[in-house]
Amino acid sequence: MNTETARIAKLLKRNWEGSMWHGTHLKAVLENIRWGKAFFKPNKNSHNIYELVKHMYCWRKFTLEQLKGNA
Repeated sequence: MNTETARIAKLLKRNWEGSMWHGTHLKAVLENIRWGKAFFKPNKNSHNIYELVKHMYCWRKFTLEQLKGNA
């Protein structure tokens, strides 16, 4: 992995579980959210916490695989 790819991978990982300049990382924020709240939809046109986090996770995984050269 080249240095730029490694830097981006490190930044993506830090968003989930590392020290952040702006506050708490995502894993710590989500730690105390119960399942009921994670799947609750405020209205029919909105996404719940689970859907948003799953979307973020999938795009993070996709990006890391692309950086590794995997299609």
